This record gives sequence, C-alpha cells and structure tokens, in this order.
Amino acid sequence: MAKSNILLIMCDTFRCDALKCMGNDRAHSPNIDKLAEEGVLCKESYSVAPVCGPARSSLVTGVYPHVHQATENGITRRDAMPKITDHLKRVGYRNIMVGISDFGPKMESFDVYDDIGHKSSACGDSYQAYIEKKGYSRVSFHNNPIPKELFIDAYIADRTMEEIDRSVEVGKPFFAMCSMPSPHAPVDPPGEYKTLYKEAVSALNFVEGDSEKHPKQLQEILGLTDEEKMIVYGGKDKSPYAKYNEAQGVVMNKEDLARIEVFKRLYYGSCAYCDEQVGRLVRHIDELGIREDTLIIFTSDHGQQYYDHGFNDKHNFYDASWRVPLIFSMPGKIPPRVEENFLSTVDVSATILGAAGIESEYIQGYNMFHRLQLGEASPRLCATGTLYKHSALVTKDYKVQYFFEDQEAWLFDRKRDPLERCNCMNSPEYQAIGQKLLMALLAWNSDIGDIHYLKTHSRKGGPVATRVRAKIEVSTALDAENRLNALIAKGR
Repeated sequence: MAKSNILLIMCDTFRCDALKCMGNDRAHSPNIDKLAEEGVLCKESYSVAPVCGPARSSLVTGVYPHVHQATENGITRRDAMPKITDHLKRVGYRNIMVGISDFGPKMESFDVYDDIGHKSSACGDSYQAYIEKKGYSRVSFHNNPIPKELFIDAYIADRTMEEIDRSVEVGKPFFAMCSMPSPHAPVDPPGEYKTLYKEAVSALNFVEGDSEKHPKQLQEILGLTDEEKMIVYGGKDKSPYAKYNEAQGVVMNKEDLARIEVFKRLYYGSCAYCDEQVGRLVRHIDELGIREDTLIIFTSDHGQQYYDHGFNDKHNFYDASWRVPLIFSMPGKIPPRVEENFLSTVDVSATILGAAGIESEYIQGYNMFHRLQLGEASPRLCATGTLYKHSALVTKDYKVQYFFEDQEAWLFDRKRDPLERCNCMNSPEYQAIGQKLLMALLAWNSDIGDIHYLKTHSRKGGPVATRVRAKIEVSTALDAENRLNALIAKGR
C-alpha cells in the first residue's frame, strides 16, 4: 500500500477570527475556507503553549512543553528524544522543512532544511540572497515595497513546491513543512493586501483598566507592571518591534484606538495574504495529480492578543492567543465535516505519523488519521496547555488557569462570558465546578511525564524498583490524557 504524502502548512500568530470558516463573516479567506469545506474543520483546537518555541517544539516531538522542557521562548528543548521526522525517515519519507523553524536544534532527519528567519532581521538565509538580488532589503516593514510574488511567504511557498516536485520525481513519499512567518509582526502585507480592509474586521475586546486586572504572575511575565509599562507600551516605546508596529501605545484615548484600528487591518490583510499562498500550494498539489494521496494540514502555532484585554502579546491562555485554526484535508479519503470536540498540537504530531502508518508509544497526542477517515470524533473532552509555571484547561463550558508561583486560580464561564471578562473562581455559584476542574488540571500536570525516558532508563533493582518497572513497561504516553478525559467525563 502506497504511503500518504503529508503537507503541513503552518502560519505564525494566525488568529481564528482571521477566517470566515471560523465564524468571522468579515474575514477574507477564500482558499482556507475552501480547504475547510473539502476537509475537516476543527472548531476547538488549542496550542499546547501559546508561544512560538514551546508550541513548535511540541509539534516536532509530540510531547508537552514540560516534557521537552522548552516551557517558554528562550529555553531550548531537550534534544535527546525521538522526533516525528525520525520516525518518518525510517519508513522512507523525504522530509522537507522550508520557512521558520523555532523548534530548537536542527533536526538531522530533515532531508531539506531551508531555515528562513523572521521578517525583522537580516540573518543571511536563502531568502536574503534571493530578495537582495531583486533589489529589496531583507528586513521588512510597513509600508512594504516588495511585490507580493517576491515577498517572503510567497518565496517559502515556491521553495516548498520545488521540493515537493523533487520528491515526486524521485518517487518518494514526502512530509513537507511549509512554515510561513506571516502574519507575525511586523504587520507588513504586500501589494493589494495593504489596503484590503477598509473597516474593522473584529471589535476590540477591551475596557479601561484591563492591564491592571490580570493575575500578578501574568503581569510580570508580560511586563505590565508599573515599573515597565512605559518601556513596553508608553510613548517612549523601546520594544524590539516599536519601529514596525503602528500601534504600540497604551489603550487610553481615541487616538490610540484609531492607531490600533489601522494596525489590526494590516494584520488581517497579512492573514489574507497567507490565504493566497495556501491556495497556491493546494492548487499545486492538485496539478501534480496527488491530492487524494496527500494529507494537507493547515494550522498555526498560536494567536495573539493584539490589544484584546489591553496588551499586544501572547504568552497567555485567553482564546485570542491560545485557540488556533486547524484543518485536515484529503478529498476522497477523508469525508468533509466539522469537528466539535477538542484537539491539540500533539494530536497533529500523532496524526502526521498516522498518515504514514506509524504509531509511536511516546507521542502524547491522539492519532486522528483513521478517525478522520471514518468520520469519528476526537476523543478529547478538553484541551490543556502549559507555559512557564502556568497551566490551563478548557472544556465546552469552562476554562481554568493556574499560576503556580502565586497559587492563583482563574475560572471563566465560556457560555455566559465568551469574551473572558469575569474571573468567577471565587464566586459561590462556581466554587464546586472550579475546584473540580482545578484538581483535574493539577492532577494532569503531575501525571504527564517522559515515557521515552522512563522506558529507556528503567533498570532492575529491588522489589519496589521491579514493581515500578513493571508499571512503566505497560504504560503509554496517552495514559495521562485518558485519565484526564475520565475526570472531565465524570464531572460533567
């Protein structure tokens, strides 16, 4: 039986509300919408960690951040664990990575590794050599002078298509990771996408004083304390993206709101430009005649607040940052539908391996490939996420977060409070459900472990060590996920 090709299209900082298929009728996303119509649109997909490095490290390892240890940007993941490309390489796949990596040490099991830097730096990559020959600067900004067909995301799509062509020529199945830096800042859409949106795409979710209401630990991580506010937000902004982002100021007056409005229009224009590249990639697969043999996945590493709740960052578990788009498409093999149950980044990892006919006992996600083919729902009744000393759990009705340094818990009622404005953890009406969900989150957080390490490093010993080893030998990476599911099912 021939192995399925796999094309993973990943954008950086792509919010769910940038897609019409995710419920925003003002969004311009015809190509991704079409992909969703032809495939499975996952409505409740969440990043394992709403920040680049941890999320992408989890994608390539299939384990949660507190297992690979890259729990925040600036922390490098542990390298001595299997990666999904290692498994794919062993069964004959040609592994291709074009675009931004942000997953730590280079993975030798990639046959093609064209690592492209972010738009704000001249990093000596292949795109710099390409674009400077065309007479343009590698460092991008708004107003973007580069023609859309030469811009970085189009270049990455072009390079991905070239490498897919080579795989087809040599007759090898491929795993291609097309990793576009847009719509990550700087918000610099090229061509007609600069002015695509003439009015608001989404309402700003903000009320005066929001920045002071966040949990203390979150304020410190985001630099929202009084001491740092002028550096991050004030008129004397010195942040790395100050010269690129058109709206860095504190949300205080009509002028600030007007600048944020312009900023957000550019952001959604950049998302629409990414949509064009997705369309080009899908059409190329069609033209090669391999669409029915290719699993196409579209997703993002995380979203971003863009001034919802009063700040411009991720590193938090509000929906704008944590929830991500996710689409699986394979016409003729996967019937189209909408998936309402939860999915996670690690499920993408497991499903990539599933499309290759591989099961790994070390992956902490559910293999959805055969479930997708059979029209079966995701087994997840919730999703979890972790950052540096901060974890969260979301169900259909509630979201609970816990900040370990301050022992502070927050609870949102998703049905009554979809904008996540009111922490009801200490309200008498919510104390019972809040405590149940918090205990489930803390139990899961303690239960998750590195099954690969345990299985490869357990040894003979005394009677207790022997009993522990016997438990380890029959354990799987999904045990903690299944136990959490059982707790959520029991509490419903």
